[in-house]
Amino acid sequence: APALSDLGFDILGLANNHSYNYGKQGLESTRRYIGSAGMLYYGDPFNKDEISTIIIKNGIKIGFIGFHEFNYTNFENVLYEITKLKSEVDVIIVSPHWGIEYQKYPTTKMKEWAHQFIDNGADIVVGAHPHIVGDTEIYNDKKIYYSIGNFAFDQYFSEDTMKGLAVLINIDRKDDEISFSFEDIPVRVDRGGVKVVNK
Repeated sequence: APALSDLGFDILGLANNHSYNYGKQGLESTRRYIGSAGMLYYGDPFNKDEISTIIIKNGIKIGFIGFHEFNYTNFENVLYEITKLKSEVDVIIVSPHWGIEYQKYPTTKMKEWAHQFIDNGADIVVGAHPHIVGDTEIYNDKKIYYSIGNFAFDQYFSEDTMKGLAVLINIDRKDDEISFSFEDIPVRVDRGGVKVVNK
């Protein structure tokens, strides 16, 4: 955790299928390590506790909400959290952990969920889990990244799993209007580390 903080990470998501690998004690210690390193976390492997957090950057309040597909419970908690935060923040980013490994295209359920997130107030959806970069979509003028692939992971067996995507999101406010611009930054992960790929 201190190393991640030193690299510049501020917030980590815990809504995924590995956060509970060492049970409740492991999840609680992970949360403690993140907090003691000066970072925030959000998301829960059961979509139950501490599924969101709020930060303020340059006067803009941003809410982060996690969703983990693979326990197949408490989806309504995520929708409720979006609705609740909508009155508290300027921007909501939902990061779902979902989909089928090594499949670029979203499932019907992923599309349905992403649209529900946006219909309930999310501004941006940035997904992960398939281990490869997936499709994107614009829905009701909102951006959806179905999978940004691997960032730091030891899957060196194919070109697709060694490619990832970092997303730079610029948020601008003029008067009461919020606008977004996106820059997709391809990355490559191999045994030498993570590198930005020249465009």
